[in-house]
Amino acid sequence: TRIFSFGLGHSPSRSLVKGLARATNGRFVFIPPNTSVDIHVGEQLQKALQSCITNIQVKWHLGANVMSAPTKIPPVYANNRLIVYALANNPTFVFGHNSSVELCNDRSRLGDAKIDCIPNVSMNGTIARLAAKALILELQHSKSSSTCS
Repeated sequence: TRIFSFGLGHSPSRSLVKGLARATNGRFVFIPPNTSVDIHVGEQLQKALQSCITNIQVKWHLGANVMSAPTKIPPVYANNRLIVYALANNPTFVFGHNSSVELCNDRSRLGDAKIDCIPNVSMNGTIARLAAKALILELQHSKSSSTCS
């Protein structure tokens, strides 16, 4: 069962609204005060009626061991983005022209992407911080859902 939650008013409990949706593979939306709820309810209803892809696994073919962040991929709905980071332990790791990323779930292979243009990697730590934030959020949500059971 998926739950699609709404945060209404001036100060809804953001962690409750988000946590409820995340724990059930649903979606959440926050509606500002003095805003019509019709559009938001319609969008949530559309999401509730469409299927989503779950149990996604990311297979990194990079020539080195990497860790995915987040480790548990959230459900993906049509026209939504999915961001997954690869964290390499080796600071001297570089992408090769034979690198690729494969997405699959327990039923089938969903697609793959070949890395044919080597990105210009900045060493300022922004990507590492974003990946760390994704892991921290995942740990927070797993901890809060285990204490609620």
